[in-house]
Amino acid sequence: MPILGPVATALPPNRLPQTELRTVAEAIIPDGPGKADILEVFGNARIDARNLAQPVPWYLERHGHKDRAAVFQSVGLDLVEEAATGALAAAKLEPSDLDGILLVSTTGLATPSLDARLMNRMALRPDLARMPIWGLGCAGGVGGLNRAADLARGNPDGHYLLVCMELCSLLFDIERAMGFGGAGPDKKAVIAAALFGDGAAGLVVSGDDSGANGLRHLAGRSHLFPDTERVMGWDVQDHNLDVVLSPKIPDLVAREMRGLVESFLREHNRGQPADRLILHPGGAKVVDAYETALGLKPEALRPTHEALRKQGNMSSPTVLFALKETLDAGLLRKGQRGLLGALGPGFASEMALVEA
Repeated sequence: MPILGPVATALPPNRLPQTELRTVAEAIIPDGPGKADILEVFGNARIDARNLAQPVPWYLERHGHKDRAAVFQSVGLDLVEEAATGALAAAKLEPSDLDGILLVSTTGLATPSLDARLMNRMALRPDLARMPIWGLGCAGGVGGLNRAADLARGNPDGHYLLVCMELCSLLFDIERAMGFGGAGPDKKAVIAAALFGDGAAGLVVSGDDSGANGLRHLAGRSHLFPDTERVMGWDVQDHNLDVVLSPKIPDLVAREMRGLVESFLREHNRGQPADRLILHPGGAKVVDAYETALGLKPEALRPTHEALRKQGNMSSPTVLFALKETLDAGLLRKGQRGLLGALGPGFASEMALVEA
């Protein structure tokens, strides 16, 4: 079975407390009915601070696709390299040991893709299998892990580097969020500004004949909910991608999550509960919906809460931050099994079962 190496993380240097970001929003949102309610989303997000690709003044200017892409390709590649270097070091591997690289990201565009650019920076082998994965959004961390495991199963001697990197802040739309032009503040855009952060995480997934040590990847599953295209995603606008974020997401999670988890575990874990749940923190209300659906106390999802509190929702890498929190705290002991889960555009679910 595929083996998961330790998780390495990388963050951009601009770290800002949530209270400071709320103060910025308060200063620039025009006064009017409902302003106080809109600002409350910063306090209700259960986030202490987030790291952003650029200093705050950059986000208060108008930027089109060209500016955003330039930052994505520059700052993003730096983060990808840092996470990749850390993952290789943690797995005690050299760049030449890799047989493939999977780069998961949905918050920017680059052609050649960032994995190709990384190969030049790190002098990786030119015959690496490359798999840039775009469009999975928040589900990309677990989805990418499952695809890397598929490759490792097909090459039991191989090593595959997975890096998830997102710069969610580059998609912040100051004009919509602050209601410039007389339209009034867009609460959906403000919620995104109060929730999403930037970062990267990586790990090496190796075949079971490779000599690697770590968690074993037992199984994975994807699930697409029918007729839910407008639940989460991006609308392509002339100068930006406009976030699609339905308020129905927590209700959908509360209604559907138990059935998904039980079905998966019935097939792959003899119907037994997982010893530890490691879930992507889509937001405070989504975490509450997990707890409602699965009958959990907050302590059961402590790594999920901690990942959200420390960094906000960074989209695809966040579940790997939660996995690192789990392992660093010793919450998955030898022989125990953990269920990783994440939800993303589609509306879709990705799950993976691992064993320590």
